[in-house]
Amino acid sequence: MDLFSLGSSFLGGDSSGGLNPFTVFKQFDHDGNGKITEDDFVAAVATLGLGSVGEYAIRAVFKQIDSNGNGKLDMSEAVAGFEKIKSLMPSGQN
Repeated sequence: MDLFSLGSSFLGGDSSGGLNPFTVFKQFDHDGNGKITEDDFVAAVATLGLGSVGEYAIRAVFKQIDSNGNGKLDMSEAVAGFEKIKSLMPSGQN
């Protein structure tokens, strides 16, 4: 299951049955600036049911994925971060 399938229960799918990645990103971009802050990322991970890896690990992944060091993730960085968090989940929980 990919990131966009994980959120289908609360975001709704597109006409093809999958989720639109822009819809998912927009849901977590709380201030609407096209970026996800560290706090937005932590909230998004928890909302997607991936928070059991722990806040410290989530924040560490954020810092690792924030490739330009600006303290915000654009869409491609955010997707990479969610996939990294998903890979940290114990087998059977992702």
